Amino acid sequence: MLDVTASALDEVVDSIEGTCRVVRTERGAEARVEALLLSRGSCDRCDAEIVRETKLDQRLNYEPHPDAETAAEEVELEASDLDVGWYEAGRLDLAEVLSEAIVLAVPVRRVCSDVSACEARTAALFAAQESTESLSPFAALRDLIP
Repeated sequence: MLDVTASALDEVVDSIEGTCRVVRTERGAEARVEALLLSRGSCDRCDAEIVRETKLDQRLNYEPHPDAETAAEEVELEASDLDVGWYEAGRLDLAEVLSEAIVLAVPVRRVCSDVSACEARTAALFAAQESTESLSPFAALRDLIP
């Protein structure tokens, strides 16, 4: 199961623990994913390794995939139709359900929880970058540009 979570993230997944309950609905099925995900990755700002604990609490709706005849016809979608996943042959792929729940729950950007330490590391990275730029053979040309 960790392979599924790792493919949904750009992080190393240490563990995931929780439940996934699927119940039938009028139109298909509802999957309720409640879990705790522990993962490691690099901060997007300062590149320090961080450990992230993400609580998943997602309700995902699924309906049978329209057959080929229906799919060929043009169908106007309602706003509520955009929040639906599809399943085929009466089977719901739980790996896909878990992957979708993770992607929806995990913040897009990874950042350190200690903001002041992160800012200090980021400033040091920029300072190091500026000092290496001055060693460039083209650094003298910078002064010639108005």
